[in-house]
Amino acid sequence: MARKIEPDFLDEIVEESERTTPGFASRVHDALDRRVMGRALAERRQGLGLSQLEVARRMQTSQPAVSRLEAGGDVRVSTLTRYLHVLGIPADWPERVVLATS
Repeated sequence: MARKIEPDFLDEIVEESERTTPGFASRVHDALDRRVMGRALAERRQGLGLSQLEVARRMQTSQPAVSRLEAGGDVRVSTLTRYLHVLGIPADWPERVVLATS
């Protein structure tokens, strides 16, 4: 059973901003989703005993690029795909999740 969270000051700011800037709330929720996914990926990386620097080396990119991805930054699909490959996560993982929950 999901716990109901009482609205707080942040909710009020998002609602007010949505009134003046349509689509604002959607962008906030998208950013939150990216942040949650980034944290989960970082936990997976750490569980594999890999540093951001090692993952970046294997991806042939920079450590700040890996950090942006794990912080929920809006990264290119190619960057995410290479990151998933290094961590051994199949690129079709979203489809597998949908099928598993159907």
